[in-house]
Amino acid sequence: MRTWSLWKASSWSGFALIVFYLSCWIPTVIVVVAFLMDSGASHFRLPRYAACIKPPE
Repeated sequence: MRTWSLWKASSWSGFALIVFYLSCWIPTVIVVVAFLMDSGASHFRLPRYAACIKPPE
């Protein structure tokens, strides 16, 4: 927002900032999703306990 206001809020600078923002975040999200899909993180399960776990005495 500061950069856009310093550039006198022109439509060209707003468009350039939006394109820059998206070109930074879209590849990051794609890489993270691809990594999580290949890592098997979706199959992570915690064991189920019927009662509270007692601390060791």
